[in-house]
Amino acid sequence: MYSRTDFRSAWVRTARPISRSSQLTALRSIPGLITLRPGDANEVVEAWRVSSARESAACLVLTRQALPTFDRTRYAAASGVGRGAYVLADVRNASLRCS
Repeated sequence: MYSRTDFRSAWVRTARPISRSSQLTALRSIPGLITLRPGDANEVVEAWRVSSARESAACLVLTRQALPTFDRTRYAAASGVGRGAYVLADVRNASLRCS
């Protein structure tokens, strides 16, 4: 008999795009499940690394859109994905304009 930590598995599933934030909220509310939604290819690599290093279940929410890959020599490294959030670029003297 095996417990869930005796073996590793990866579930890959494609479906309709997640358009409602309530679906992400539902995933994030599941106890013991880490939900990651990477924003570019560098973050996907880091999210896979984070999820495979954990003993508990993980959910990677990916997109099929053609997102640009950020130049990591100009922006921060994607290693902050494991913390849940990180500063991509420090902006000084920024102003926010709403219309």
